[in-house]
Amino acid sequence: MTELAPALLATAALLALAIDRWAGEPPAAWHPVVWMGHGLARLGARLWPLPPLQARLAGAGAWCLGALACAGLAARSEEHTS
Repeated sequence: MTELAPALLATAALLALAIDRWAGEPPAAWHPVVWMGHGLARLGARLWPLPPLQARLAGAGAWCLGALACAGLAARSEEHTS
């Protein structure tokens, strides 16, 4: 699989660019970056009233939970493709 990885990545990137060129950006309601922005805005509103140290710790914890969720989804999708 390691010999195919660079070619596979290049093909995936070219395919993604072609799809983006053909279909354009998705509507805001379906855009993952917009979803992240809404989630961060809600989190920020809850952290703002906290003292600075608590806000930093809570923000770092939330970031770690988000990263863990992404890693879990990636691992789960890897299980289904193997």
